[in-house]
Amino acid sequence: MRQKRLSKYSGGQSGFSVPELIVTIIVFAIVSVAIATTLIAYINSASLARLRASALSAATQQMEYLRSLPYDGLAVAGGSIATSGTPIPANVTITRSGRTFDVETDIRYADDAYDGCLNYGASQALLCRNYTASTPLTDANPKDYKLATVTVREKTSAKTYSTLSTQFTSRVAEVAGNSSAILVSVLDGTGSPVGGALVRIRNTTLSPQVNQTATTDTNGIALFLDVPVDNGKDYVVSSTKSGYSNATTIAQSGSLIPQYPNVSAIAQQVSNVTLKSEIVSSDSLEIKLVDTAGAPLSGVSIGVKGGIKQYTNPSDTTYSQLFTVTSDGSGYVHLGSLVPGDYQVCFLAQPSPCSACGSNPGVGFR
Repeated sequence: MRQKRLSKYSGGQSGFSVPELIVTIIVFAIVSVAIATTLIAYINSASLARLRASALSAATQQMEYLRSLPYDGLAVAGGSIATSGTPIPANVTITRSGRTFDVETDIRYADDAYDGCLNYGASQALLCRNYTASTPLTDANPKDYKLATVTVREKTSAKTYSTLSTQFTSRVAEVAGNSSAILVSVLDGTGSPVGGALVRIRNTTLSPQVNQTATTDTNGIALFLDVPVDNGKDYVVSSTKSGYSNATTIAQSGSLIPQYPNVSAIAQQVSNVTLKSEIVSSDSLEIKLVDTAGAPLSGVSIGVKGGIKQYTNPSDTTYSQLFTVTSDGSGYVHLGSLVPGDYQVCFLAQPSPCSACGSNPGVGFR
């Protein structure tokens, strides 16, 4: 009698085919990646939340410290407010939850329209808070109250994680002041405002000497409202910003009038200063020195002059940059961070040296 052959697999079960196995692996990989991505996002979100919480805690602590100080003590070291006491450090470094933060404090005066404004000209609406067309421009003391801003940045990345601002008002009634104001506008070569530039005003003829700083806003403006009066043109105004050329005012030299002259500070008036600060490159100018046969000349000194013409007199050839450089082993001189414009290059070695660069430009770049 013939016996029926039984299937090798009982119960009707069967294994995965190769296509099914591949699809299963792909699905599993997609799900795993999605879970991993979600987990990483959650971890990053939690880390960011802790960073922000730590930064906010640091900013709040600094702001509470400012609130504990007397009104006259609210002044930052090197800032735009003068003080006879001990100023607050402009920047301190702290550690919170294993992360290091820079805590930056900025305090400056505000001119509010409630009692009138100083006359700031075209920038009136920008510089006088709550200004309207009917606001009288006869304020005898524009230092109405102080604006304080605390900014906390993570030190390694320099990213801002918390910013707090408030205003402080004195309890005493406002009286007529005897200070002046200096309004500084920093523009690039196209006439566009340069924001974030550090502007400094210095006066070494007064006692105590004046050395105040402020940062330009998005309109390229820095306003100093706590400026001691000096009717002579003794205030030197300068600006610096990474990636831009430095700019400064200079004193008159005999009958020569500067392109950017130092300024005076008249009581209850605004002195306006405009500085030109252009974008500069780390590779501005390349010079190659060769002999008459075309062979490179190494170790040869040349004079370079250019940048900003210092005085308005057309016949005067004084420029902001004048220096001596030496060619390298291949006869090259590489110069960086030069102000765009015309530059004069001259040979300094004997027997026929030039006389500290002639009056005609030698090279120019933009």
